[in-house]
Amino acid sequence: MTKSKTNTVEEKREDKIQAAAKAKNWNEVSKLLNQPFENAMRQDRGGAKYNRPSNVSLNYVAKGATSEFGNSIPDKSLNPLEFLIQQEEIGQSLDTYSVVHTALNHFDKTHQIILLGRITDKAHQKSWSQLARETGLSDKTVKKFFNEAYPEFEKILKDLLQ
Repeated sequence: MTKSKTNTVEEKREDKIQAAAKAKNWNEVSKLLNQPFENAMRQDRGGAKYNRPSNVSLNYVAKGATSEFGNSIPDKSLNPLEFLIQQEEIGQSLDTYSVVHTALNHFDKTHQIILLGRITDKAHQKSWSQLARETGLSDKTVKKFFNEAYPEFEKILKDLLQ
């Protein structure tokens, strides 16, 4: 019974749209075409959270299209220029990684752990006490090792990058 009632409502709405279009009453046509969307928004409890994108036509919604939300989802595929830029950035980061790795290979394992723990970005930088636990040395010794090794590490990096 619900299906026939829905069809009847849709048929009556379609008849009203046709009559309003013949009378060139475009405000009424727009209102009638927007009605299914407005009804769905009213029935949806979270409807106030969603603002209809301006690029969705009312005709598209009135025809019962179920993918109007897909029109507002951005395409994440890259265009050729963006792809080339991304590949270049990946290549540069790999080059940077290999240079740092080569520079670290000049040091023993303990110095490598200490240098890596301190030269990373601030969010991942390890404290002196954490490095001391990892290496089995005291905090002061770890700090001393870093202060001795870091200038040499910088010099090696500069030599490798020239």
